[in-house]
Amino acid sequence: MFMLKGEKIQAFTAQQVCELSGNTPGQLAYWDKTDFFSPRFTGSGTRSPYRKIYSFRDLVGLRAIARLRNDKGVPLQELRKIGEFLKRNYAQPWSSLRFIVAENGKVYTQEPGKDLAFEARDPGQGDFLVIQLEDVAVEINEKIISFKRPHGRISKNRYIVRNDPVIQGTRIRTEAIWNYHKAGYSTQAIIEEFPSLTAQDIRAAIRYEKKSGTKKAA
Repeated sequence: MFMLKGEKIQAFTAQQVCELSGNTPGQLAYWDKTDFFSPRFTGSGTRSPYRKIYSFRDLVGLRAIARLRNDKGVPLQELRKIGEFLKRNYAQPWSSLRFIVAENGKVYTQEPGKDLAFEARDPGQGDFLVIQLEDVAVEINEKIISFKRPHGRISKNRYIVRNDPVIQGTRIRTEAIWNYHKAGYSTQAIIEEFPSLTAQDIRAAIRYEKKSGTKKAA
């Protein structure tokens, strides 16, 4: 949280945005410089991306862009449509904001209150991926909760999963993590199964299970 003009708001540094959205510092700096995606709040007289402050809405938009850019390989030219779309509809409710990405990487946006117009009959486009900003906002909120909690700690509570050891601040049992590890899952693969966890959590769970005396090292 930061205080801007005497108002307490949910805002994030560029470094926090990188950790929460999956973008790199270089991407944020370049996108800001080229006016593709700039932070909502920018301190005067500075060019450093780490001194710029992003709103929660900025963070959600950047997470959606990261999913398409890094995971789906959508070209920057198409992503610019999303950047403009988010600028136009900054104050709109999440539930009214969505866009569709065709298999060929082409992006179609839907303005609030209007039908989505695109060439659905084009056989070359294949399947479509629907991105609902409300869903991305929920994902980011869960990441923020995880971001704030202590990482790499194990806890036991008789009111949480029958006193089984869990990652502190979650209901994820260390035994579940161990089972994935024993089955050959990498740290990143385990995180994909439990997105709220970090590599530090995974290592702590594996160490705990090894030291418990009831599990054999994989």
